[in-house]
This record gives sequence, C-alpha cells and structure tokens, in this order.
Amino acid sequence: FHHSFGPYVSFAVALHLKEKYGLEPIHLFVSGGHAPNIMFLDVKRMPIHDAEGEEVLKHIQMLEGTSEILQNENIKKRLILTFREDHRILQAFSFETTEKNFPFSCDITCFNVAEDKPYDLEAWQDLTSGETSFYKLPRGHFYLLEPSNEIVLAKHITKCIENAAL
Repeated sequence: FHHSFGPYVSFAVALHLKEKYGLEPIHLFVSGGHAPNIMFLDVKRMPIHDAEGEEVLKHIQMLEGTSEILQNENIKKRLILTFREDHRILQAFSFETTEKNFPFSCDITCFNVAEDKPYDLEAWQDLTSGETSFYKLPRGHFYLLEPSNEIVLAKHITKCIENAAL
C-alpha cells in the first residue's frame, strides 16, 4: 500500500521485480495518485524541486488536511523536504505502455476521496489484466489521519490478502 507519491514507488518496484526476477505482486494497493501510464500529469509540471519552502507549503496546503501537522515546525521542515524530493523523483520517472501490453496480471485496488483532486485512477486498469477496483473514502487527501479510514483500509487489505490464491 502506498499513498500520494507512493503509488509510483510501488509500481516501479513491482515492475522491476517482474522484469528482473519474474515476480509479481499478489495485489497492488494504491491511494491518492495518478496511474503512471497517463500521458499528462499536472504534478510533473509543478516546479517544486527548486521552489522555496513557502511555495512548497502552498502546494502541500492545497492537498488539505495538513493544518494541524503544519503547526509543528520540525514536521513542517521534514514535510517540505520530503515533498520536494518525492516530486523530483516523480518528474524523472516515466513509463509507457503499448497497446495490449499489461505489465501485471494481479488485481489493483485504488483508494481516493471525494474531496481530493480528481486523479486518473481509471488508468490503473490499463496496467493489469486482473481486476481493478475503486473506493472513495471521506476526508481530504490526508484521509489516513482519520482512524476510521485507517480501519477500513486495514480490513480491506487484509481481506484481499486472505482471499488471494497463494
């Protein structure tokens, strides 16, 4: 399970394991992020990696649900650094599919929230010949800070793993 910039990391790791070792995940869980195969990612155009701290904070605050976290100066500094580095990696990452070339056969579950920016979650289904499912949860981009959402995710992921044919 990965959230925000994390789906690109989990996708890249899964792709590397498949190409290098012939291993594939049982199930891929992604949250709050575009599929890496879409041609036009707005986030790739944002000049975050060179931006000043206050400019980076503006982008973080647009994601909502961060006001309490940003009150702590130490956390705020770390979040700015992490966001900037995540963005630098994302801008360097590229993946293209060819028609009918599914990199995976595992199922993919996509989580997002109604209040979040619209992500092209549907494009994740173009990356697998397995099932793709979509779930919307309450709250903003940082919906995982809500304990009830954490419980829903943990139960769903556990159920998928238990039902997987191992």
